[in-house]
Amino acid sequence: MVTQGKHYTVESLKDSGVVDEVFDANDDLNEKTLEFVFSKLSAGELQVRKTGEIEADVADINWEEEINLIAKKARGKEAPVVAASVIKETVALDIRSGMKIEREAFLKLRESEQSAALRYVFGAEKQSGKFDSTAEPLNVETVGVIGGGNMGSGIATAFLNAGFKVQLIEQNEDALAAGKERVVSNIQANVKRGMINQEKANSLVSSLGAATDYQTLENCELVIEAIFEDIEVKKTLFQKLDSVVKETAILATNTSYLDINDIASVLKDPSRVIGMHFFSPAHIMKLLEVVKSEQSSEQAVATGMMIGKRLRKMPVLVGVCFGFAGNRMYTRYGREIQQMLLEGASIEQIDKAMTNWGMAMGPLAVQDLSGIDIGHNARSAQPFPEHDPGYFRAAAVMVENGRLGRKTNQGFYDYEEGKPIVSKKAAELIKGKAKSLNIEQRSFTADEIVERALLGLISEGIALFKEGIVQNLSDIDVIWLHGYGFPRHKGGPIFQAKQIGESRIQERISMLREETSELIWPEVDLSVLQ
Repeated sequence: MVTQGKHYTVESLKDSGVVDEVFDANDDLNEKTLEFVFSKLSAGELQVRKTGEIEADVADINWEEEINLIAKKARGKEAPVVAASVIKETVALDIRSGMKIEREAFLKLRESEQSAALRYVFGAEKQSGKFDSTAEPLNVETVGVIGGGNMGSGIATAFLNAGFKVQLIEQNEDALAAGKERVVSNIQANVKRGMINQEKANSLVSSLGAATDYQTLENCELVIEAIFEDIEVKKTLFQKLDSVVKETAILATNTSYLDINDIASVLKDPSRVIGMHFFSPAHIMKLLEVVKSEQSSEQAVATGMMIGKRLRKMPVLVGVCFGFAGNRMYTRYGREIQQMLLEGASIEQIDKAMTNWGMAMGPLAVQDLSGIDIGHNARSAQPFPEHDPGYFRAAAVMVENGRLGRKTNQGFYDYEEGKPIVSKKAAELIKGKAKSLNIEQRSFTADEIVERALLGLISEGIALFKEGIVQNLSDIDVIWLHGYGFPRHKGGPIFQAKQIGESRIQERISMLREETSELIWPEVDLSVLQ
């Protein structure tokens, strides 16, 4: 419990020795406690156990094995390992001696970079949710969600969980039934996890309406579309919505890359359009990019930010550009990962370097999970940059050979019964592509891989801030912590930039610029880090 910091229900601790008795939440605690004590006294069973005088049976504990296991689960976090070591060192000591050792360990951790990172993140999260405006957010109780696929059903689930009424729209009855089933399945998963009871689940499902008729959206204060990522299809949909929903309703798009200014242009009143970019799975991931278009009203933006908080998500306000803040940075990060593959780093070496450093998943395993073709198709909507011949060519060659990731059991890895296996074929395809591009391959160290990936993130993150796409430089960190599995104890890309230092960043980016071009590694205004 100490080293993992997990949440436990009281019921699960009933027989653990941690608690002596559990009372109903509606009972009088004082009265019940006295009853409990007097019952123990009358039965002669009351044992007073003073803290620090209870002996622990640790004879069968293999401390080395336990601490190694904790270190593996901690994925680079120092505190759990230190806590375990303190327990080992103090378990047989008296309370005063043990607390002295614990205090020394605490003070050392408090002065660590990881402690500074966690405090920094706390402040960054508080800052990111603020939107300075005098506009009053719209009161939203009923939300329309168009599209019942994985994303749309996740969005609908998130709203239901937060107490909203939801009207789900699909194009035909079969798709509608499948969408409803996904939502119900998401809610039932929370029952299985013990997060809600069946009565609550039934109540949530009863707040879900579903139809193929767009006219059923007429009473919604907010409508969010989560349909196919095609600009013309979305514009046609928004034109239809303009004639159906009430004039005060806010219309939101969940697009990941498309130009919201263009989507909004088809409406009589484009000021009521915003982006609400959820991250998959939408009912679980905390990040929500609220996208302000050129004509979005302050009320629309304020409403989007307020709803993000009601959904218990981490809303971050961003401007319009290709991929907004998160995916634009992810593309930059991915570019370096892909380029290092062509330059000689192996698939498993890159993933291992990034996960050992602290990332939740390796970047190539992530691509296999999400589908290599998804990002490839999005990138293909724009011309590949002529100045960057290797631009995502490793991913492109996977797609060309039908290796789309887990869904085809072949991607950067091969998959047997869902388990990833190092793929010789994928390595051969990448090596062949590098040869055709005249890219000389070399060996990489884990540190080189991590630093170059971080430099890509730092460079793009600062550019986003300078362009005004994000309000605060620290918003970059919040986005990456909550949307892309960046380790919390590392603070985020901008926090890491401050740890690396301006001179080192400048030196490395200058070297990379000389090897490639200024178009790939432009000048970076590092003064914003001060």
